[in-house]
Amino acid sequence: MKNIYQPIIDLHSDYVLACYKAGEKFKSNKQTNLSMLKKNNVKLLLAGFSYDDLLKDTETQLAVLHKEIKKNDSLTLITDSKTLANVCNSKNKTGFIIHLEGAGILNTDMQSFEKMYERGVRSIGLTHSAKNCLASGNKENPLDHLTKFGKRVVREIQKRKMILDLAHLNETGFNEVLNITQGPIIVSHTCAYKLCPDQRNLKDSQINDIKDFCQGK
Repeated sequence: MKNIYQPIIDLHSDYVLACYKAGEKFKSNKQTNLSMLKKNNVKLLLAGFSYDDLLKDTETQLAVLHKEIKKNDSLTLITDSKTLANVCNSKNKTGFIIHLEGAGILNTDMQSFEKMYERGVRSIGLTHSAKNCLASGNKENPLDHLTKFGKRVVREIQKRKMILDLAHLNETGFNEVLNITQGPIIVSHTCAYKLCPDQRNLKDSQINDIKDFCQGK
């Protein structure tokens, strides 16, 4: 029977973190696993991890992912447009974009940012709901601003053409990012506040702001 599945891009998966915490080395059924990715034609995965964890834990998670990619010819680490194109044009490869969800581990240190970039991180969400050295999350005061370091990181992300994820940001931080950066931006996982009035969801005004931002580019 012919495979009817179209290629899938998963913009948010806790794949790395779940496997790391479970100690299962990418065999977890709680999120997904390598056989499931192949079976269901997942072409690209935004692989999130960290949640503002300690840097040493982040390094361990990264090591697990790099080791798995190195030993599996069907997996590719996406670090630039060339590796992205190679995955998109292939028949049997799955690409990983490493996503840092909650960047508090940077601890106001641009050397840590550089280290994460060298380790393959190409997508960053400033915070995971709480407050850190860059921004306040959706659980915090919606009037809190980005920190000075947070603004610096936003500009550096743009400079390097990395992905900036606005998921989990409070409203003020959300608006400030749109005023600072030229993109690219995403909101990898959320819902409409009007349908589900939870703090982590986007209000209609924010959705329209994203539309205007993207149309203006």
